[in-house]
Amino acid sequence: MMEKIYDEEFQNAESYIEDLLSGITDEIDKIVLQISRDQALAERGPIIEDEIQEIEAKLTELEGEKERLQGIGFSLKTALDILEEAAIEIKREFAPSLNRELGSIAGLITQDKYSEVRADDSLILKTLEPDTGRIVEAPSLSGGTVEQLYLALRLALAKTIEDSGEVLPLIMDEVFAHYDDQRVLSTLKMLFELSKERQIIFFTCKDREMEAALEIFGKDLNIIKLGA
Repeated sequence: MMEKIYDEEFQNAESYIEDLLSGITDEIDKIVLQISRDQALAERGPIIEDEIQEIEAKLTELEGEKERLQGIGFSLKTALDILEEAAIEIKREFAPSLNRELGSIAGLITQDKYSEVRADDSLILKTLEPDTGRIVEAPSLSGGTVEQLYLALRLALAKTIEDSGEVLPLIMDEVFAHYDDQRVLSTLKMLFELSKERQIIFFTCKDREMEAALEIFGKDLNIIKLGA
């Protein structure tokens, strides 16, 4: 998610700068055309002194505007280059850390069946299919597995974007809606491990999740029942 946000912000900034550059280029082209016309007018024949001075003043003004716009264009192009370098650097630093966390959490959730998981630039997950040995995109797997892997991605993103030394709580709402009983148990076991380092607030309206959480967390589980 964080990388996606960076990508979207970069794309917005890139689009904005490119629009500005395009507008500046159009303005420069108009100025160059006007300069050419005024120069042709000045050379065309006898012109009274006042007209010559007016044309020369206009030429000077247009040349100055052209230089100003070219300077802005250079600055914007430099800014665009810096943004591109920054985006590459963010991906270079962010992706390895995210994928390490993702593989670790996915392994816990799926009982090591899918521990080789990677997220691409669009946060599409790819994993090694243990039965075939092929690398597949997560959406091609069963619905329950896909939900487990994308839960692992969300948790990995949360851990990756934390500042050094800062541990954020996790707030989860009905994440097991499409899980079978075994997936609920394996995911709760993973959450129990995470609860040793951070607070986890889990909302559910199902008795199944409550009973499974009591089994896994035991006395460490604090239950708060909300009124209707």
